[in-house]
Amino acid sequence: MLPIFGLIIYANLVQGYTTFSPKCSTPNSTVNYVSGPNTRGTLDILWSCLFTIVACTWTVLHLNVPEQRNGRDPGKIGDLKWKIRGFWSTFKWMLGTALAPEILIAKNVADLHDASKSCAEMEQFSNQNGEVWTKTHALFANMGGFVIVSHQKDGKSLPGQEVTHHLRAHHIYSLRADGTLPKLPEVTAEQIWDKSKSDAFVRVIAIFQILWICAQAILRASQGLASSQLEVAVLAFACIAMVLYFLNWEKPQGVKSAIILLSYDEQLPDHIHRLLEREGDQGINRPISNIMSGEPSRALDTWLFLLSSTAFGGIHLIAWNFVFPTSIEQTLWRVTSIYLTVSFPLSWGGGWALSEIPDNSLYDWIFVLIFGVPPVLYGLGRMFIIVEMFRCLLFLPPEAYIATMAANIPHVG
Repeated sequence: MLPIFGLIIYANLVQGYTTFSPKCSTPNSTVNYVSGPNTRGTLDILWSCLFTIVACTWTVLHLNVPEQRNGRDPGKIGDLKWKIRGFWSTFKWMLGTALAPEILIAKNVADLHDASKSCAEMEQFSNQNGEVWTKTHALFANMGGFVIVSHQKDGKSLPGQEVTHHLRAHHIYSLRADGTLPKLPEVTAEQIWDKSKSDAFVRVIAIFQILWICAQAILRASQGLASSQLEVAVLAFACIAMVLYFLNWEKPQGVKSAIILLSYDEQLPDHIHRLLEREGDQGINRPISNIMSGEPSRALDTWLFLLSSTAFGGIHLIAWNFVFPTSIEQTLWRVTSIYLTVSFPLSWGGGWALSEIPDNSLYDWIFVLIFGVPPVLYGLGRMFIIVEMFRCLLFLPPEAYIATMAANIPHVG
């Protein structure tokens, strides 16, 4: 928040404190109803947009089950340490979502693909024994929700201290197939949702705020009233948030503790240790699945990701003819918006073309140009958009301060 206020104060100094304070009249006598003013201020725009951005980047996060504490760092200092660690992890994801929300789309479509694949694999056990394995089970497993506990020294723990090994859905499949697990986890989807910390009330408020932003944009466009670049950027976040709400419909949120499937008083059995090493470590923070692999089963995921990334960048093109502080900034906004719109589709197309040509001495250089340079340019473009949308808030035309009937709809701002 401080940089934003600093920007506002600095702009006021540069412009010689060019401020305007509207004066609204009040009734001379008691009346039954007083309508709201038909104007809005700079801070009205700022607060409503900031709240929507926070809502879009905080409530959409469905993070993995965190590392289990297992009695480490006892006392109040330890409690504070682990709370800060949890908050910092969420905050980093929130910042990442603000910079590149398309990446979160990619992660979630990949998670859905993995969950669907897991349900197909587990179907044989469900048919045999009536065991239950839903997409919610698979998503929860891939979040690190199921664990095996052993007691050993692993470099991080003291001798005899409890060690948690997070499993993924394919680990559980292998353990069930070789008989280590006599049955799939006897946990219902309702019990998994009971561990979810998703706040339905907060999410409803966030959705209403998103719908209000969309209604505001439509009303202003229909009445020919100017909007701010910040509102356009927030509209893009709102669209991404609605997609993420849909993608995460069956995924628990905010789970802090895992469900123990197996517990060993001593070290982990060798065959389980080999399984975890062979099929990926116990960790749950795996890299994002490669949805651009070209596999037929990934086609829907790929197209959904490319469509969302194109839409997110394309929405910024709405501000093509908006008022900017300088013509150079207007040109930079246009060029950046176009690049954000086509960046991922071009990278995907370049990767597909690269896979069709035989290896040669230029292969590595082409690979770097296709997959190395675009993310850097994309990051710079996003930083420019973020800075510019706040800067332009101080140079809006007069009609941008005219309020619409949306001001009478309950919202945060």
